[in-house]
Amino acid sequence: MVNQYPTDMSQGLGRLTPEVLNNVFEAARWVDENKRDLEKAISLFKKQVQPLSFFMAEITGSTAIYDPDVGTTWPNRYIYEWTAVTVEGVPEDVEDYISGITTTLTLDLESTDTTRALNIMEMSNTAEDVGPGVDLTTNYPAGFSMKPVSDGSWVMMFWNKAASSLPVFCVENAHQGPCS
Repeated sequence: MVNQYPTDMSQGLGRLTPEVLNNVFEAARWVDENKRDLEKAISLFKKQVQPLSFFMAEITGSTAIYDPDVGTTWPNRYIYEWTAVTVEGVPEDVEDYISGITTTLTLDLESTDTTRALNIMEMSNTAEDVGPGVDLTTNYPAGFSMKPVSDGSWVMMFWNKAASSLPVFCVENAHQGPCS
């Protein structure tokens, strides 16, 4: 291909200085030279970008996450069991939308099967700090502790295709202890 862009501008056009124009032409040349790779990357990106798929689920259990490297459980982090649920009495004008979601997910909402999920609110929790912003070491009542999301809670879950095959949800944890 014949070079269709100037290679060294010596004069500018007002604010378009020779340096700016040279950079623009260099970028245009790079795009031309890499057009096939760029189009391929864009095509792959478009195939991977999908609407955010969410569904309602009921939490049916929780277990502290075990860290085999340390030989103990991570503090204040859980893996949750859940069952998909539907909202009763859904207005007719949203039934098609709900049907579209469940079809996209290929999720049988009548099933009672459970699976596992992560509460992303807990992923940065430590023994001293619990999201979002609870310091367990300062002015925290004696005898209190953070609790996993309780069984029976309904949450909005999202498929987390980027990082793992586990669905995720984001719910703040409750704290419980004796009242004085």
